[in-house]
Amino acid sequence: MAFDLSSISKTKRLRAPKIVIAGPGKIGKTTFAASAPGAVGILTEDGSDAVDAQAFPLAQSLTDVYQAIGTLLQEKHDFQTVFLDSLDWLEPLVHAHVCEANKWATIESPGYGKGYVAAAE
Repeated sequence: MAFDLSSISKTKRLRAPKIVIAGPGKIGKTTFAASAPGAVGILTEDGSDAVDAQAFPLAQSLTDVYQAIGTLLQEKHDFQTVFLDSLDWLEPLVHAHVCEANKWATIESPGYGKGYVAAAE
């Protein structure tokens, strides 16, 4: 690599913020997320019927979530914000995916904490 004046670049880059919104049910978390500019939802929970939002069909597996993300990455669109509703309903999808991949009956099948470690990876 040549070190000359043409190799100088700006080091500070704008990165999209990653925000987690927590609160009790029906406080407006989904409404808040859906009000972001150009928002589209990836839904793992069937509870946002009253919210006026654009969203993919209800994800019933981790593969569905990955496919929704892949669609946004690969296809041209005008969305600016992606929200996942909700993380606590995503967790069982992750556990089911890990169990299926490892042929475990439950996330606790491999022994104390090991299934959860595999899910976190």
